[in-house]
Amino acid sequence: MFKILTEYDLEREEGSNTGVYAFYLSALNLQAIGLDRGRDWSQIDLELAREKCLHIVQKMSRLILEPKRVEIEVRDTILYPEHQLKLKSSGFFQSDNFLENLVMSIELTDIFDFVRVLDHNPMLLPPIYIGVTQRTFRVRHEDHHRDFRARKKFGGRLHEFGFDWNEIVFSVMPLTPGQFKRTSYRNLEKLIQFCSRPVLGIK
Repeated sequence: MFKILTEYDLEREEGSNTGVYAFYLSALNLQAIGLDRGRDWSQIDLELAREKCLHIVQKMSRLILEPKRVEIEVRDTILYPEHQLKLKSSGFFQSDNFLENLVMSIELTDIFDFVRVLDHNPMLLPPIYIGVTQRTFRVRHEDHHRDFRARKKFGGRLHEFGFDWNEIVFSVMPLTPGQFKRTSYRNLEKLIQFCSRPVLGIK
C-alpha cells in the first residue's frame, strides 16, 4: 500500500527505506482554487473557483492525452489469407473537452466537495511517474527534485505542461532490503510500469 511522504517524513526514518515509489499529481486542490479557508463563500468566490478548476483541468487533460501516440493495424486474414492485406493508421489521442465540460457542469455549491475528494486522495489519479529503487527514498526524491526541469527527465516533461514541483506528491511502498536480486528490481519496475501506465513514466 502506497503512503505519501512529506519533506518532513523524508528527513526521518521513513526516508531511509528503499522500494517502490511514485509521483502523483496534486495540482487540483482547495488551496489552488481559493477555497481552503472558511465556508462562507459568495457566488463570485465559487465562480472564480470553478474558473481556476477549469484552468487546472485543461492542463491535466493536455498532460494525460497529448503525449499518447496510437497505432492501429487491421489485417484481412479471411478473404485474402495468403496476401496478408493490412490497413495501418497512426496518430495522437486528442481531447474532446470531456474534462472541461465535466467541470463546467458541476453545480457551484458542489465545487468544494468535488475538489476536496482529489485534494485528499491524489492517488485516485494515474501516477505521473513510478519506479523501484535500491537507493533510499530520500536520495531518489532529491535526484528527481534536482532534475525537475531537465528536458529529458520526467520532471522536465511535466514542467513543459505548466506544472511545478509543489504540484506533485511523493508516495512510497517500502521493500525489505535484499528481498530481490538486482535484475529482479528492474523486472519488477517494468511490470509495475506496464500495469499502472504512468503518464510520463515510459517515453
